[in-house]
Amino acid sequence: MKILLNGKLYNRDEAVCSVMDHGLLYGISVFETLRLYDGFPFLYKDHYLRLSSALVELGVKCPFTDEDFIEMIQFTAYSNELNQAYIRVTVTAGIEELGIPYGEYHSPQVIVMATPLKQTRSNKKGLIPLNVPRNTPEGYQRYKASFINNRIGKRELGNQPHMEGLFLTREGYIAEGIVSNIFFVKSGILHTPSLETGILPGVTRKFVMALARKLGIPFQEGLYKLEELETSEEVFITNSVQEIVPISFIQNRIWDKHPLSSFLHGEYKKYVYDLNSYRNI
Repeated sequence: MKILLNGKLYNRDEAVCSVMDHGLLYGISVFETLRLYDGFPFLYKDHYLRLSSALVELGVKCPFTDEDFIEMIQFTAYSNELNQAYIRVTVTAGIEELGIPYGEYHSPQVIVMATPLKQTRSNKKGLIPLNVPRNTPEGYQRYKASFINNRIGKRELGNQPHMEGLFLTREGYIAEGIVSNIFFVKSGILHTPSLETGILPGVTRKFVMALARKLGIPFQEGLYKLEELETSEEVFITNSVQEIVPISFIQNRIWDKHPLSSFLHGEYKKYVYDLNSYRNI
């Protein structure tokens, strides 16, 4: 694997960061994961916006524009001879002395990785409620940064690739999956947990809601207890790599039909190769 580090390509074992990087010392770093379709990083502007907004909150100078963002991604994928890929872009605070500064970080480090897709969309998954609750965001909203809560949830779930763990808030409201957002259908209405629950504002979540609006599918964001999910007509999860995945069971409830998620996924796939998809919906 070739990795793009601060604009230069390195072999995997040669791409190294300083032990004085505040991304390592204090966890001051953010990242985005997205999917490359025939060389095109789908919804890259939305990913860029979320990343750059996180950097503003952390006081880290964003070192690239949205045009630079797509160029870095495509160059890294091309250098690895990949046309379909899983992309990760990480920005760390950069090298500083010990101690958390009150001012801005002006020398962030940028790491871009492109790897083959080991797994694309699953036909369906099971959903397992986790005992560990979803923690609240450390800032005003959740960004793709610290994954400690996700790590604890993943350890609880264990090695079950066809399962997704479901976080509830401390108040018992449905939050999100370990690496996904949650949707369910009840009385013909599409529902998804509100950002008030502290979930990640997923790029695919946002796109699915926009797609539902365009298609005239009624939807609501809200605070929902687990019982709402268990008595729903259909459940599915979303993320940028796996797209839209139906949920086949949760606890004692089984779903064998997924008409809306199948329909939405078919509509979703119409946009993934369209350079203007983010403008057309």
